[in-house]
Amino acid sequence: MALKKVEIKRGIFPDLKPQPAQELSSQREFNFFAKPRWKKLTEYEKLLVYAQPNPDWIPGGLDWGDWPQRFPGGRDVWGNYFTELRCQDWYAFRDPAKRWQFVYVSEKGDEWRVLRRRMAAYAELELWRSINPWWRNEIISTIWGAFLHHEYGVFNTLSSVTRDALSDVIRAAVSTAAFDKLDNAQMIQMEKLLLAKLMPEGFNPDIEHAKQFWLTSTLYAPALNLVEEVWSEVPDHCEILFAMFMIHDPLYGVFVRNEFMERTCGIFGDTLTHLFLPDMDRAFRVARDWNFDLFHNILGSDPEFGTYNRKMMQVWLDRWLSKTCEAMRAFAGIYDLRETKIALENAPLEKIAPRVQRLIERWHETYIRPLGLKTDIDLLKSLVGV
Repeated sequence: MALKKVEIKRGIFPDLKPQPAQELSSQREFNFFAKPRWKKLTEYEKLLVYAQPNPDWIPGGLDWGDWPQRFPGGRDVWGNYFTELRCQDWYAFRDPAKRWQFVYVSEKGDEWRVLRRRMAAYAELELWRSINPWWRNEIISTIWGAFLHHEYGVFNTLSSVTRDALSDVIRAAVSTAAFDKLDNAQMIQMEKLLLAKLMPEGFNPDIEHAKQFWLTSTLYAPALNLVEEVWSEVPDHCEILFAMFMIHDPLYGVFVRNEFMERTCGIFGDTLTHLFLPDMDRAFRVARDWNFDLFHNILGSDPEFGTYNRKMMQVWLDRWLSKTCEAMRAFAGIYDLRETKIALENAPLEKIAPRVQRLIERWHETYIRPLGLKTDIDLLKSLVGV
């Protein structure tokens, strides 16, 4: 089911009623300096709208002309060519989770405190002894450890977006989403370090051998190429967001984290990975919701530029979807490994093919269909080839 669209209050400034004749001291209604998304202005909106200068060609921007300094090569600090998408009001966007710096840090602190208690109980119960040695050494240490570099790569693709975003509310959402990806990478390495402490002679937590697997393995080669291409060759910050959060992570990221790791680890006696995945899933859902607001509610439904924006999104969809499907097809080779086949033969787990087909259908229903974009679902299933 697609996420719910919301009514957008376009325009930077609120539609204020005419001032009454009575003195201001007798008034009982607030006057806002920005249009609230919800019933009244939230702390999130008070602190982010107009918090920093933006280019003066954006309605409501506080900058008074171009800055004197420029990037190497003469690029402006801001320019209306930073993205192909257009919008009447970049400030109309809101993160449904209402995350700003204090809220984000507080939430992450809570997650890590809970995770620390989980790990202490895990170690005391010696649950690590039940992990299948092959799964522990080949999957957790190497293959799951290599996925760390995928998440770190996505984090780096967002570095330029946080600079080029055309409003502070978008910048805050991108920044927290980027740190979520960095947090995912740190959690994977923390899982490895915990196992190394529990098994000082029997587990390799070194990051280098997992990095080499990420750089050289055919399981990750298409994903590596995709992340590198987005990172180094895409100048449009909205295209980066669309490629990562509207296509790649909802398909490839969910395939690796959930369809493989989350559903399979218990069969090999691994209950440790389950301690980390809920926080990764939380980050995924937050990014899903704010990208829906940005691309569906704001850019795709813009009264003036919505049709044009959707045409550009169709171009980006055609450009990046096949590459994501190629990455999924390559990683699906993990199900051809002898140990995986033996373990899954008699396991009470649904086959991977129908699960991936449903993943593609859910993605299409949630992300693509509400925008009216076109893609061949049957062709996608054949491209993934599971």
